[in-house]
Amino acid sequence: MRDGNLLGVGLTTALIDAETIVQRMAFLEQTLSNVSCAERIAVNVGWSENPSGRGIYEIDSAESRNLISAVGHAATPWSTLSGALESMLNLFYPADNTRHGLDLDYYRQREWRIAFKIQVDGEDLMEDLSEEATARALDIDSQFFQRVISTPMVTDRVAKLTWAYRGINGRSILQYCTRLIVPDDALESARDLISTVPGAPPVVSYLDL
Repeated sequence: MRDGNLLGVGLTTALIDAETIVQRMAFLEQTLSNVSCAERIAVNVGWSENPSGRGIYEIDSAESRNLISAVGHAATPWSTLSGALESMLNLFYPADNTRHGLDLDYYRQREWRIAFKIQVDGEDLMEDLSEEATARALDIDSQFFQRVISTPMVTDRVAKLTWAYRGINGRSILQYCTRLIVPDDALESARDLISTVPGAPPVVSYLDL
């Protein structure tokens, strides 16, 4: 650490831990809203990916509700704060030494600058996939969307955990793009894919950049 080469990793890890704590508070707040004041409940705060890190605690619902209100007093609501921290984490590329050699491979990984769980005038811009959208996703890549993944809070299929942007001010995210950059051999298929979208951006080859 003397040369500071792990500083970025350490800060990102700390941010992940901070988001996890806030996510737990949001989850606990939601859970407590569905139980009686006198009830004691068991809460699992472990990591699904780390069996040795499991932690199950029995808590008093009334006292826990008061604590959550006190800690979050006059601050951003827990659920919104959790989404904001997760959005910030989406801005970071993995701190590793992986070399990417395929065309656009770097961008196929995690280089997505799209914020997660954002709101405009109090309205969520993301929603669960509709049955039609889920069917389309499975038709595109059933192996990927049928895959089961685990998070600290839930285990389910990718299709079930996927959200979609509904757009901003009547415009889709695609309509806000200035251009779509694709491999040269995907130009025609990409253009056909968005041909029915009004106001869609031009599709260009990365070779022309």
